[in-house]
Amino acid sequence: MQEFNIIVEDSKAIHKLRKHIKKAVPHFKGIKKWLVEDVDTDFQVHKLDGIKYQYRFLTITFDPRKFTFNELTQPIKLIRYAKNALKDLENLFKGKPIIIVEYHKSGVPHLHINYECEGPLEHATLILRLRYFFSESLKNKSCIHDRMANEGCIQYMKKANTEYFTFK
Repeated sequence: MQEFNIIVEDSKAIHKLRKHIKKAVPHFKGIKKWLVEDVDTDFQVHKLDGIKYQYRFLTITFDPRKFTFNELTQPIKLIRYAKNALKDLENLFKGKPIIIVEYHKSGVPHLHINYECEGPLEHATLILRLRYFFSESLKNKSCIHDRMANEGCIQYMKKANTEYFTFK
């Protein structure tokens, strides 16, 4: 009977540990509920004129192998997914990033982000996690295109939109 009680206690301890692991370990592949979960209250919209641009420029494109055709034809859901993913990674940004939505000719949105990170570790973590969130495979290098911001990037952002959104 004593062995049985020890097994039951161990089982309860393992169950408690599994709950903790789910909370502590990040969800590297993203979560499909991000397509419907609205986090607009965590973001604010600003005019693009008269802002101070940051050091890096990033383009996020949705990988059609990760997202279904139905999801790709609903831009509102894709933008919600992107906002949820960025909100999940908010602690990796130094300051508030400038986030702009632009649409392909097909109607599928992609995002341009002007941002800075605290250091190389945060930057590498951000890029890796974004690849997990937006592409089916880490081999897909085109879904997350990161580079230094220059005058061309700034002009490109102004061409795409007159407003941007950022974290509150």
